[in-house]
Amino acid sequence: MICVHRAIFIGSSVISGILIYILQYDRIYVIPLIVWVLSIAVIIGMVWEIKRSKGKNISMAIAHIGVAVVMIGAAMNSYHSFETSAKMEPGMSAKLANYDIHYKETDLLVGANYTAEQANLRIYENRKEIANVHPQRRHYQVRVMNMSEPAMHWFWHGDIYVTLGEKLKDGSFALRLQYKAYVRWIWFGSLLMCVGGVFAMVKRKRKTA
Repeated sequence: MICVHRAIFIGSSVISGILIYILQYDRIYVIPLIVWVLSIAVIIGMVWEIKRSKGKNISMAIAHIGVAVVMIGAAMNSYHSFETSAKMEPGMSAKLANYDIHYKETDLLVGANYTAEQANLRIYENRKEIANVHPQRRHYQVRVMNMSEPAMHWFWHGDIYVTLGEKLKDGSFALRLQYKAYVRWIWFGSLLMCVGGVFAMVKRKRKTA
C-alpha cells in the first residue's frame, strides 16, 4: 500500500511539473524542467504533511513550500528572461519575446523640480493590447542631471520593464526592453519562508512559556 502511495506521489509530481512547464513555453530546458518536478513534489508533500499532522507542522510546511517557489522563480528567471535594445520613435514597434511594443507618442511634462519627456507605449500579445506603459526621461535643472524613470507592467509569470534612454540626434530614443520571468515568485517564496520561520518561533515561544 505504501509503495502504491509513493508511486502515485512520484507520478503526479512528475506529470504535473512537466505539464505546467511545457504548456507555458515552446522551448524547453532541462534544468527548469527538473526544478518544476522537484518543486511540485515538495509542494504536494508539504500539503499532505499539513493534512497528516492536522496543522501541527504548518510552519515547516510553509517554509519548505517557500523554498520550492523560490527555486521555480530562480530557474525560470535564469532561462526565460529576455532583454533587447531598440531605437524607437512614434509609430515604430519592437519585439520582445512574445510581445510587441508599439511607440504611440511622446509627451512633454513639467514637474515640481524637473521637466520630462514621456514615451507612451502599448504592449500587445497575439495582436491584443494588454497594457500601456509610460517610461520617462527626466531633466533636473537644480542638479543639472538627466535620469530615467523606468515603466513596468507585471504578470503572474513575469514583469516587463521599459527604460527610456538618451534622445538621439534624429529625434528618436534608445529604449531598453526587458522581460523578467517569474521574478515575483522569488519574492513571494522568500515571504513564505519568513512566514514559516515566524510561525516556528511563535510556536517554540508558546511551548517554553
